[in-house]
Amino acid sequence: GILRGSRRDRLLSKFVESEYEKIDRLMELYTRYSDRVKAEIERMDRLEFDGLKMDDKERYNRKLESGLYCLQLIVVILGHIWSSEHPSIRARIELLLRQQKLSKRDVRDVLQVMDVVVHVGL
Repeated sequence: GILRGSRRDRLLSKFVESEYEKIDRLMELYTRYSDRVKAEIERMDRLEFDGLKMDDKERYNRKLESGLYCLQLIVVILGHIWSSEHPSIRARIELLLRQQKLSKRDVRDVLQVMDVVVHVGL
């Protein structure tokens, strides 16, 4: 809810201080939760291959239990700080994505898992 002004600038400065440690931490959490969700999807695919059928609701609930909700929150935060158009914040996020061999599309796709359209500028 902080759109403009000194409160917004103060919030953004928190992501820049200490050599972007909060952005680095967000990306660490992104990687951790993304890996957990991917592992759960692979596990469910193996179960379905073995004959156990799951409906979409059950699959979605299992993804949530494995960390999808946290992953989505992380992506929303990254999207909001990206949309601040702060050049050094954007550069840091892009650097970290490249280091992980990810693109902005990979991050944006996390939100599409739950069919949410969020315009955050990614």
